[in-house]
Amino acid sequence: MIVKETAVHGWDVAVATGGEFRLSEGAARLVLGVVERHGDLYRQYDGFADPVPVPDDAPTFERALAASGRDPRQGADAQVGH
Repeated sequence: MIVKETAVHGWDVAVATGGEFRLSEGAARLVLGVVERHGDLYRQYDGFADPVPVPDDAPTFERALAASGRDPRQGADAQVGH
């Protein structure tokens, strides 16, 4: 859960400040797993917005962001797998 918090909020800060956020594929898979497992609970407490649609073949971290209610298109500089 701490990795998910750091990754998702790190992305939030990067987007808000015009920065770049990178996450390894392994970390992205871990974040996606946490978001998928606990997303409904987070939404009950307004921790996540409703999921944002993304293509099925979107990169792993983009799918995690979308599942958490974030629009990964906002972070055009977000890069995964580096």
